[in-house]
Amino acid sequence: MKSLLLPTLTLSLAVIGLTGCIQQSNSSTPTPTAPAPVVAQSGAGSAEQDQRNVVRFSDLPMPPGAQLDTEKSIILGTGEDWTGRVLIQTPNSPETAFDFYRKELSGMGWREITAVRAATSVLTYVRDGRVATIQLQKSALGGTDVSVTVSPEGKPKTDG
Repeated sequence: MKSLLLPTLTLSLAVIGLTGCIQQSNSSTPTPTAPAPVVAQSGAGSAEQDQRNVVRFSDLPMPPGAQLDTEKSIILGTGEDWTGRVLIQTPNSPETAFDFYRKELSGMGWREITAVRAATSVLTYVRDGRVATIQLQKSALGGTDVSVTVSPEGKPKTDG
């Protein structure tokens, strides 16, 4: 019983955190000025359709057909002040997803710091005191697994 308590509590806190940051919407188009992440449903609310939800962020582009892994993602904060890690599965190839993020992030005011195209590609951007690191890797089931980590920008402390 005790061994299930910690995972259950952790999952409950993650769901509560995500619930506070996500709003339901029947729109499938991005809302670039939305104050918080928005969940877009592909239809009326059956459990199967709910699993296909796509999250839209006001400051993070989402490829068409992308799906958020809500069990492994954590979002803290709201609007354009959120931090955390978002795990996404997109049906696009890694090359297409890489090009999508590179084009769209620059168009949203993010400044590119690093771009490495490889088996696991990495893009790093800064904007308004925050850093976004995007890792893209071919999914074993087809498409691309995308990990987006957004955190406050900071300077490392130096001794001296």
